[in-house]
Amino acid sequence: MWFYQVLTVLLISSIPFFEKQFVYYDNPPLVVTTIQFFSIILLPIFIKLLFLDIKSRFAPTFFFIALLIPLAISTIYSINVTHSGIILSLFASYFVIFVSTKTIFSTFRSKEILVLTFILISSILSAISLYNTLILQEINKDHVNFFGIFYGHNHLSALLVFSIPLSLYFLKSYWNNKRIRILSIIICTLLIISLLFTLSIGAMLSLGISFVLGSFLFGKNLIPKKVFYGMFIFLTFFALLTLLYFSQSKGIDSLDFKKNPLIHASHRLIFWQRAYDNFLEKPLTGHGLDTYGLVKVNDQTPPHSSNAHNFFVQTLSDAGIFGFFAVIMLVASIFKKGYDITKKNLSKKKSLFFISLFIAILSSVLFAAIDFDWYLPTVSIYFWVFAGFLTSYVK
Repeated sequence: MWFYQVLTVLLISSIPFFEKQFVYYDNPPLVVTTIQFFSIILLPIFIKLLFLDIKSRFAPTFFFIALLIPLAISTIYSINVTHSGIILSLFASYFVIFVSTKTIFSTFRSKEILVLTFILISSILSAISLYNTLILQEINKDHVNFFGIFYGHNHLSALLVFSIPLSLYFLKSYWNNKRIRILSIIICTLLIISLLFTLSIGAMLSLGISFVLGSFLFGKNLIPKKVFYGMFIFLTFFALLTLLYFSQSKGIDSLDFKKNPLIHASHRLIFWQRAYDNFLEKPLTGHGLDTYGLVKVNDQTPPHSSNAHNFFVQTLSDAGIFGFFAVIMLVASIFKKGYDITKKNLSKKKSLFFISLFIAILSSVLFAAIDFDWYLPTVSIYFWVFAGFLTSYVK
């Protein structure tokens, strides 16, 4: 099993650094091929685990299979079969990875190591992103990646909604170890500062709502009070100094810090209405996976977008009513299973770990409802790996 563990760690350590993350029509980036190849390697262990899941009536696996069926049908009737086929192969790869990682990382220690690796990768990306944003003041308009701002915001935010709750787990769990405590505080602060400068209001709101809901559901706070107050004071001071710096260098204008959130919100309502209109045309099969931007492309008035900026609404357009309900039930079953495991009589450390996973996944789901980051294969891989962790009990 160690071979699969090493392979998975290598995968999650490398794919965020690929320059091209978005799957453009008929031209899949290298990250797609890498994920497909990885899932093929997992097939021997996947087949065995799939039968075990079916035998034990593991609900998320059944709902994932139920999702793949309408996705396959929508691909057959797609207005762009080639591109939809690529997206379908990715969903099949996610299924293989979701089922397999539950057992590949069967011990609590192995799960911690993979999560820690992910946090370190997020920290490196945060440092690169902050340098590109604050020092070079770059705005990327060529390829979606995690190295800096792409048009309005930095899609690194889709990874930070995972890494921030998970880093807080390490901070609180290893609080008594002075070296780990100091390192965790530094990393947490770096990740939060990086989130601020992604300029992604949606990610910040999603993460904040998830922390509130997590505290309500589980009655525990991931952030020690002393750390919370210290971070709040530091970040406030940091934000004021940064705003002063940019106001003097006119960096605020160059980086579009003054964007109007209401305009972006109104654009999303237009995108969602278009997706719903697409759904009404083909309510059973949809127009094909990731074809939202191709439907009536000549009739669209500004604003234009190739995505609905809402994974669930776009699923209505892409895969019809059956695909929509299947994905809703799949996500709900993951939360139900994760909630049941978290509520078990776990040790304090394990309980905090599962709570942090629950909050991270909830943040990602909420964020997927207002942006297109689940269509970035790297983000989806992390989601399904962590979903596998959340739904697998460890002794």
